[in-house]
Amino acid sequence: MWAHEKFLFVRSVLGMTLDILTWPFVQIYQGVSAICLAIARAISHPMDQGSIAAESFSHWIQNILGWPFRMFGLLAQSGYFLSPALAVDSISLHFLAGWGLLCYSIIGVGFIIFPARFMDAAWELEVIGKLVDFVLMPFLGMVLVFAGRQGEIGWFKVQALYFVSWLCFGIGLCYLLFLPISIKDTNRILGHLEAHLNNQVKNYEKEFGNISSWVRSNYQLVALKQMASSLGYVEGLREGIGVKELRQGLQDKIIQSKGQYINQARQNIEERKKVLTKDTLKWQIGTVICAMLFFGVWWQTYWIRALAREPAVTFRE
Repeated sequence: MWAHEKFLFVRSVLGMTLDILTWPFVQIYQGVSAICLAIARAISHPMDQGSIAAESFSHWIQNILGWPFRMFGLLAQSGYFLSPALAVDSISLHFLAGWGLLCYSIIGVGFIIFPARFMDAAWELEVIGKLVDFVLMPFLGMVLVFAGRQGEIGWFKVQALYFVSWLCFGIGLCYLLFLPISIKDTNRILGHLEAHLNNQVKNYEKEFGNISSWVRSNYQLVALKQMASSLGYVEGLREGIGVKELRQGLQDKIIQSKGQYINQARQNIEERKKVLTKDTLKWQIGTVICAMLFFGVWWQTYWIRALAREPAVTFRE
């Protein structure tokens, strides 16, 4: 009996595959038939007896052009019915997939969180982003373990599903709490970037200030030319340049170089701010969407929580 049901199941799968493959041909056949009928009716006058001949002509065109499509259509219409036992076994496959995805999700979340560095704004924001990007796997797992449940459910399965239902609520709450945490971490990182920029500007001003003081107190042409070479001041390396002219040129080069370094540092910080703002905005919107998804699963699984509290309850459509 079981072997016969397996045979019927395989044959139904093959029939479904053939149905999918022949669907375009069936649609083309129907389209050709509709076009031929429309052309025939357009040629004939509605009040004329020639419309009967036009209908015959249309059927003749369908018979000539449509026989391969009719063959595929007849093949696609053939199918088989699954027995109730085999139907339940086929539905149980997505339960297995759901539990597998949930187990893998636990491992994935563990690798994302550990080693933990709480109170580190960059690490917290990175973890939130990875959890938002990883949400599809646990969400699909939870949907699959609940969808399609029918018939009798054992006590152990009811308790497991009851736990998963409340786990959805807890995960949704966590994702919702990620929103203020991500906002706080973003502001902290932006503050760190601004402080880093200020330190860089101070270091550049101090460094170039020391160089400028050295140039003002030095009158040796050889030493000044060496400084011009290190600063990239090509004009100061030409022959016949005087000490006064070289010192003035070095002062101008120092001011120019200091401005370039400071502007480059500011551009780098601004670019990092833009990337950070873009990523965090995506993650913040994602946390709200993820929270709504898990809250939705929790809300739609009210029946398993009622079954866990009152095993005698029966739900009907």
